[in-house]
Amino acid sequence: MKKNVAKAVMAVVLAGAVLTGVVPLPIGQMQQVQAAQVQRQTISASLGHTAAIKNDGSLWTWGSNKYGQLGDGSTENKFTPIKIMDNVVAIFAGGECTAAIKEDGSLWTCGNNLSGQLVDKTIGNKLIMTKVMDSSAISVACGGEHTVILDKEGYLWACGWNYGGQLGDGTTGNERRIPVNIMNNIMSPSTVNITPNQQQSPKQEQSSKPSAEQKQQSSTSKANYVYGEEEKEVILPTDKLNQVETAEDAQKAAEEAVTSMSENDKTSADGADKVVLFANEAISRASAVKTDSNSIVINDEMVAEMEQKASEAEQRVSRAFSGVRKVRSGSRNARIVTSSEDKISIQKENISKDIDNVEVTTNYAKVSFPAKSISEVSLENKGTNKIAVDFGNKNTTEKVQISFPNMDKNKKYIAVVDENGNAIGGKYNPITGELSAKIEKSGIYTVIDNEKNFEDIKYKSAEMQEAIKLLASKGIISGTSETKFSPDKSISRAEVAAIILRTLSKLDQNADGGFSDVTKQNWYYGAAGSAKQTGIISGYPDNTFRGNVVIPKVQIVSVTARVLKNEMNYFDVTDAEKILSVYGNSANIAKWAKNDVALATDVNMVIRRTDSLFGGEDEMTRGDAAIILKRLFDKVW
Repeated sequence: MKKNVAKAVMAVVLAGAVLTGVVPLPIGQMQQVQAAQVQRQTISASLGHTAAIKNDGSLWTWGSNKYGQLGDGSTENKFTPIKIMDNVVAIFAGGECTAAIKEDGSLWTCGNNLSGQLVDKTIGNKLIMTKVMDSSAISVACGGEHTVILDKEGYLWACGWNYGGQLGDGTTGNERRIPVNIMNNIMSPSTVNITPNQQQSPKQEQSSKPSAEQKQQSSTSKANYVYGEEEKEVILPTDKLNQVETAEDAQKAAEEAVTSMSENDKTSADGADKVVLFANEAISRASAVKTDSNSIVINDEMVAEMEQKASEAEQRVSRAFSGVRKVRSGSRNARIVTSSEDKISIQKENISKDIDNVEVTTNYAKVSFPAKSISEVSLENKGTNKIAVDFGNKNTTEKVQISFPNMDKNKKYIAVVDENGNAIGGKYNPITGELSAKIEKSGIYTVIDNEKNFEDIKYKSAEMQEAIKLLASKGIISGTSETKFSPDKSISRAEVAAIILRTLSKLDQNADGGFSDVTKQNWYYGAAGSAKQTGIISGYPDNTFRGNVVIPKVQIVSVTARVLKNEMNYFDVTDAEKILSVYGNSANIAKWAKNDVALATDVNMVIRRTDSLFGGEDEMTRGDAAIILKRLFDKVW
């Protein structure tokens, strides 16, 4: 690595000493050298396989091949040497993987990649020798599940499994799929001259001087990703809902909504989602009970009357929308509308009827809560867009949704905050014009303008900027400092879990997931537990959560699909293979993830690549994750 870059990225530089401020860097930032001295190593053996280089530079391997460590494209053991490649000057066998340096200085690896030890930033095993670096390494050591690389400038790099602290970066228990700089001034091994292939065009950094962001972050290049592919918003005639009082009115409003839709609207994911919201509102209005009282008692008799009206309205609305794509089922709610301006007291008796939520609507706010749990709520107007909610001096394990009416849809960054000024959400419903958030304790809640700006996102795509700013304004995602978001920094499984749980308002800081590698000392203790309890992330077969592991694309896509199914009643796709055919490598998508990836693709939750590949092993950055999670946020109600 060039010395000026190395000095810029290291917090401390001590000759021959372990650095306490180690910073992971992408492979592309390792120096592309014009000539180097590489250690010649012609034979190497590991647990069950052996590799050797002949005088002509050809590489031969034999032995155990369960993970493709022989590099011949198969997983069959070989009992005699087989030729793999030419022009090799050094070979390094370790654990269940193999690394080789060719005459041009390029580094090639194959075999087990469970922990990222193949230096290629992915999670899949490689059955053939794959180039992972251009003209940088002069020596390599392969451990059981980690790899250490020495470059021409004497800088030592490590990646892979770190359960025992073997990477030397000051941490334990987290995998590194992007090499982290550990030491400098390492003694050079005995060497042989090599010359890079002049035909080869080495990768170049965008700037010879790294930006402040590049100096402190690890990142995966997403130059082949296409941003801004969100579907055109579908606009429905929401004013028609103001006329709905009966099932016939609901049907008429739905029919007018269908008439306003283009054929593309009827098949788009956004159109399908808007139709469900429209139908829910039409049915709730048609079955609502109206009163002028400030003391409301909800019982089976009242709900039975609403349920009968709702059933008729649902049938009529469903027929009206029969020609529109359906991706999920709606919710069945019992709505009471009161014209009282006084403090509203709500008491709910045991309800046996099949409804999802109870809603009480006033002129200044709406409160909605699960029909089977909460029994007492009060609501009081405290001023413009400010209400007091009381659960009877008790917190609740179930969330209560509060909604403020008549919000300006152009005010994207307004949020609901608690008494301490903490943003707790703020989802705008384009059908009702309400801003909603879920709460778990009594208190006073207010709507404020909460726009967040970060100086390091201004050159990112418009979609990425919007996703980051919106999620930050709602208190769902945060920056790495007050002024920086670090969009190119990798994001971990724990971070993604916490963000999704905040989106769902289901983050319980005391939830215990029973993972062997998570304790109460981990900041993500509650996130890991909540993720398991909600079925979002179950962990690995060895009962580990691996919260610090960088999350690959296939995992974040799969998790968001599960959220849609578990929390929003999205249907599983019936034609997964057809949907996945948009990817040139659909056959390589893991079997366990196929249905999830298909659903996510079908409803536009996947950031697409220009090469038409899925890219499931791509490591996600904070910016990439923000885009996917904002798309999820838009679908969670």
